[in-house]
Amino acid sequence: MKQVDVTKRVMDRVVAWERRQTAFWVGWFLVGAAVLAGALLAIVWAGTQEVLRRQTLDMLMLFTQDREIVEEFWQDTVMIVLTELPWEMIALGIFLCGIMGIYLLVTVSKRRLIHSKMSQLAQYEKTHIKKGAQP
Repeated sequence: MKQVDVTKRVMDRVVAWERRQTAFWVGWFLVGAAVLAGALLAIVWAGTQEVLRRQTLDMLMLFTQDREIVEEFWQDTVMIVLTELPWEMIALGIFLCGIMGIYLLVTVSKRRLIHSKMSQLAQYEKTHIKKGAQP
């Protein structure tokens, strides 16, 4: 009777399944991180454009010319700059930073597990797959 080694076939299927699952999770993780980073970048860009449109920083240039004006009117200047800032954009940016931090905190254990799986898959491929053979 001929003996059939099923462990290699089963292991190859398990490795292929783990590779697909890992790639799927990493793909979705990167998509989520890219969306959050892109949204944050868009908020920063829009806020910067709003500050430039309102010419808030141009007012500060007046105070670089005379030190006495700065000493006398610095509180008024600070209040004007604070009222001119796009606070909605700033609040949304802070909110997105918080969401990104929570996203990274929630996925830290899964990312460690994925890192471990990837190193085990690389080790398996290094020891079990012949050179030149397709995985």
